[in-house]
Amino acid sequence: MIQKVFGITLALCLVRITICQQQASVVTIQPLNFTTCLEDKCTGLESTLYSQCKLKCLVLCGSLISLNVTSEDLVVREAYCKKSKQIAAVALGFKVTFSTSQDARHENYRLNAGFRHLPYGATAWETVQYQAGAWCPMLQDTNQWIQVTSEIPRKWVAVETQGRNGQNYWVKAYTLEYTLDGITWVKVNNGNLFMANKDQNTPVKQVFLTPIYARAIRLYIKDATPDFACMRFEVYYIE
Repeated sequence: MIQKVFGITLALCLVRITICQQQASVVTIQPLNFTTCLEDKCTGLESTLYSQCKLKCLVLCGSLISLNVTSEDLVVREAYCKKSKQIAAVALGFKVTFSTSQDARHENYRLNAGFRHLPYGATAWETVQYQAGAWCPMLQDTNQWIQVTSEIPRKWVAVETQGRNGQNYWVKAYTLEYTLDGITWVKVNNGNLFMANKDQNTPVKQVFLTPIYARAIRLYIKDATPDFACMRFEVYYIE
């Protein structure tokens, strides 16, 4: 009888230890910052991509308090939900190339680029030309592109565009491609258009649904103001 009671007690203890071990492997967490995720990851996306991004933020960053996840899952969730510091590649001096340009005075492609210094005694025509605060391709077709290249692969997260400083020229829509090896190019978002600008001064930022791992990002102009397609731009990555 004593042996039987002892056996039952030992079995109960083993069951209790097993339950405790299982509980120890699970972490109960509070909801993470859904609003921060929404602003950081989804701002600027077109409606369909925005809905997908919002759902991902809701699942990872706005879950119920009662949701149990492993400690490994928690690390992934916290990394996604926290605000990422976006680094401006063009402003840092990353290599920028383009298909064509009208001339050297129309290669002022940096975001918020302003008027250039004028030489003393400049004519009215020179004044207009030196105010070319944008990159303007020589050819006005849908094959014109501008790209930023990194020496090592980066996690690219957004593109920001702006029209020409001082002139009513801007890009209305574009597509994006990226490459990891400089040979094979892949279309972003299956080649669908990214909406760009509606005036020459207001920057428009498009955030990717997920980071793009690549060495170079190339932007193709697909629609622009009638006379000229001119733009300033920036491409952002995270560490």
